[in-house]
This record gives sequence, structure tokens and C-alpha cells, in this order.
Amino acid sequence: MSTAAVLQPPTIDDQRPTTRGWISTTYRHYKGKRLGPYYFRKWKVGKKIHRQYVKPEDVERIRAECQAHREKQQTKREGTKQINRLLDNWDFLGRMYFQSECGKEARPDQAAYVVRLHTEGMYIIGRPRYRLRKAFGVPLSANLATKFASFKAELLQKITQAFGDPQITNSVNDRAQVNHERGAMGQEDSGPIVFGAPLEADPS
Repeated sequence: MSTAAVLQPPTIDDQRPTTRGWISTTYRHYKGKRLGPYYFRKWKVGKKIHRQYVKPEDVERIRAECQAHREKQQTKREGTKQINRLLDNWDFLGRMYFQSECGKEARPDQAAYVVRLHTEGMYIIGRPRYRLRKAFGVPLSANLATKFASFKAELLQKITQAFGDPQITNSVNDRAQVNHERGAMGQEDSGPIVFGAPLEADPS
């Protein structure tokens, strides 16, 4: 692959005079008669549309210049896209080079794209991703439910190892609720919470 064939960006060799805008045709009605046509060249600057009257004998020339301007702008946009592709492909080759220097093998799609760059040139499209997307697996809701169930089982196992009986948590919650109600009624606290102690009945 020759360097000249790679580094030659698209050129604009159109030397036709260009004019920005488009031709608009209008008519006027006066005393029941239709007058015209009248021709105006319109062009937009920001949000404002300007217009300029065009003589009938100059309509075709101005229309051709407007068309040439649109074609030249389209050519510029295509040239910008191709230059961006060129830079992106050079960046891809650089990454593949450093990846090989680090001892990492290229994926099959990356290796095939390097071959395409060598045979078809540096302006091609279809560059593979540097990192593959993770495939969608279990739905998010089911995945979260599974994680929560695993967390709950692990938590119960730790409580069992610490206190010997997972039902102790219910006793602790009930005693705390009783203390809270007694405090709201102005009664004395039932005492500190002792793990494994039976829950006394409320004398009230």
C-alpha cells in the first residue's frame, strides 16, 4: 500500500462561482390580477432569513451558483468525514501496535480489519470496537432478586453463628418496641436487652 494513496485527502477542484442561498418565487395579486412571478434569493444567517431581489434574466445564473454552493459544501463535509476516518484508522493501528508490544493478541475481527486497511486503504469504515460489550444475561430484576436472596442467606448464617438462634432477632425487635411504648406512656424501661432472655409480658 503506497503512502501517496493513503495521505491524499479529497480535493475540491470546482472553480464555478458560488452563491449562498436558494431561489424563491412569489406572486402578487392586484385588483383581481395575478402579477409576477417575482424572484428572490434567500439565505439564512443564524435564525434570520435574508432575501434579495433577482432580475428575471439573472435567475438561471443565480440558481446555478446556489446549486454549485450546495455541492461544494457537501464535498467539504464528505472530505471532513474522510479525514476523520483516516485519523481514526491511524489511531486504531497505533493501538493494535502497542497491544502487540504488550503481548496481547488481537481479536479475529480486529485482525481482519487490519488486513482491510492494508488492501482497501485508510479511508474505509467499519472499525471494530476496542472492547466488546458484555452480553445481556439474566434480567436485571431477577439478578437483583438473586443477589438479595444470597445476601439474606449470608446474613442469617452470620447471625446464627453469633447468637445461636436466628429467632433472637424477633425477640430483640419485640423488646425494643415494648420499651418504646413504655417510654411514650411515662413508664419505666423494661431493662437492657439481653440476648436469649424471654420477653416479659406487659403488666398493663
